[in-house]
Amino acid sequence: TVNVPTGGPKVDQELQALPGTWGPDGVTLTYRWYRVSSTGKSSTIADATEPSYSVQPFDVGYRLKVSVTGALDGYTPVTKTSSVTAAVAKAAFTAGARPQITMDGPTARVGKVLTAQPGVATPAATGYTYQWYRGTSAISGAKGATYTLTAADLGRTVKVRVAATRAGYTTSAGLDSDPTATVQAGLKPVTPRLDDITPTVDQVVSVLPATDYTAWGPVPVTPHYQWYRGSTPIADTDRASYRVQPADAGKTIKVVLSGSADDYGPVSAGSASSKKVTKASLTTIGQPTLDVTAPRVDGSVTVDPGMWGPSPVDFTYQWYKVNSSKTLSALKGATSATYVVDGSVVGYRLTVKVTSVKDGYNAAAKYAATTSVVPREAFATTGDPTVSIDGTPRVGKTAAATPGTFAPEARFSFQWYRGTSAISKATAARYTLTSSDLGKLVSVKVTATRSGYTTVVGTATLAGPVIAGLTGVTPKLTTTAPAVGTEIGIRTGTGFDAWSPTVTPGYQWYSGGVPVDGAIKATYTVQPGDAGRTISVKLTGSADDYAPLTIASAVTAKATKINFAARGAVSISVDGAVLTASIDTDWSPDPDGHAYQWYRNGKAISKATNATCTATSSGSYTVKVTASRLGYNSSSVTSAARTVTLP
Repeated sequence: TVNVPTGGPKVDQELQALPGTWGPDGVTLTYRWYRVSSTGKSSTIADATEPSYSVQPFDVGYRLKVSVTGALDGYTPVTKTSSVTAAVAKAAFTAGARPQITMDGPTARVGKVLTAQPGVATPAATGYTYQWYRGTSAISGAKGATYTLTAADLGRTVKVRVAATRAGYTTSAGLDSDPTATVQAGLKPVTPRLDDITPTVDQVVSVLPATDYTAWGPVPVTPHYQWYRGSTPIADTDRASYRVQPADAGKTIKVVLSGSADDYGPVSAGSASSKKVTKASLTTIGQPTLDVTAPRVDGSVTVDPGMWGPSPVDFTYQWYKVNSSKTLSALKGATSATYVVDGSVVGYRLTVKVTSVKDGYNAAAKYAATTSVVPREAFATTGDPTVSIDGTPRVGKTAAATPGTFAPEARFSFQWYRGTSAISKATAARYTLTSSDLGKLVSVKVTATRSGYTTVVGTATLAGPVIAGLTGVTPKLTTTAPAVGTEIGIRTGTGFDAWSPTVTPGYQWYSGGVPVDGAIKATYTVQPGDAGRTISVKLTGSADDYAPLTIASAVTAKATKINFAARGAVSISVDGAVLTASIDTDWSPDPDGHAYQWYRNGKAISKATNATCTATSSGSYTVKVTASRLGYNSSSVTSAARTVTLP
């Protein structure tokens, strides 16, 4: 059973389990307390395993019970459970002291803050509720630990009722404090007014004197000011005047006055908000001026923006070219105080727009007077082009044009001519003479240009007409279907013997289009690695005062592999179930490697691809050995059969 104190069970009461009598001697008892819902559902209470249990706040509304388990060596444990208690009820505070009211100063006045000091409750409270009263009437919404006296309290007394709270306890009915003395009048503020409700940036706005704190009563006060941008207080504004800041543009401003005096509660009064602050206008003295009024290409022009205020003021710039119709066109990227004149403005006048920028101010812009027309320039230094070639102008040689020296620096373009006809696509500084130039005079026209400058054109001609260069024929190979080991040469009459004049010969053989390292002789033996690739050769001839000439042969068919000169011989030795392949005579030439495949009764044995094979069943066994070598066709030999009989 459970021993429940009179009137229990209640929160914070101590319940005691009465286990009854257990036998034989030596029985060990353990305890477990339970919480039982109104529907009879039991749940264990965490850590409640002692003979006694202190009722907790979260047990309220539940019934309680305890189980006792007896245990003794050699005996089956037995558990007995008590009947349930009545439902747990909340406890009640047994004692409490009346609250007190404190305030700053001895006199209760409108505007002062009253603070409730709760009395001590038993057991200790974990919280309190408050209700303030004006006389005997509850003050609506006054449910905090503090209360500020208002004009409605004037001539009345005020008290507070404080009730203690604690989990698992019935909230106390509450105890009343002693009432205050009759509430006296407090400070009487006057609503401040601004001297201008349509402010602009940098304007000073003040509180009208007739509405300043000097009009407050009944005693002199210590004043404080707080200016606001919209609803946001502005730092460091405890003064009667405020200079409107750029950050105020587009927002309203207002001021709140706070006053305090000995034995009076602090009070405050706020002005109405102004209209939205407007941006101010910048002022200027004179026009922007240019340091150069007759600009030249590659020179610079700088603008002096003039005097603007109030300072400091930032500026942005945009340069323009002005045509004869006085139409302005903005110059892309020309946005600094200095403009370097380029050729795109030749024939135009120049001007610049200077825009003043300052936070809280409307931007203002002015144009500088236009310059004179920018003239086209001439190169200070020009050079005559020259053309050079190594030796005699011959077909195959390369001519090079040099444009000469220009100041300032110019851009050059080239056009080569054959006689008086422009050569198609010959527009680089170098040109290689072709057979079409034979017997013709070749020249080059060099054009020097610079934006804003007069174009200069010059011509240079090679000395003498173009004469023949080396001549040769396309080499033909001695075979078009080579095999590995074949020696390939060049047919008579298609080699250097057919070139004119006599040249110093050079050869380069190719396998699959890739030059073969060291293959620079008149003949080439096809290598094993060439199998499956085409073969070709390039002939390069050179002679004094001639341009080298290179002619390539046609490519052959892909080089084919060749057969082994002799096949090998293979036999099988048997040791029980183990068969071993032996190469009695190898292939010629020696293979790079051998591959094996074993057969049983003529069928390939899966994964039996080594030189040895272990028989898994009786039958006739053979092995096929395949020899391989780079550039050679693979060759296979099958052994004679060996019969294997397993037990």
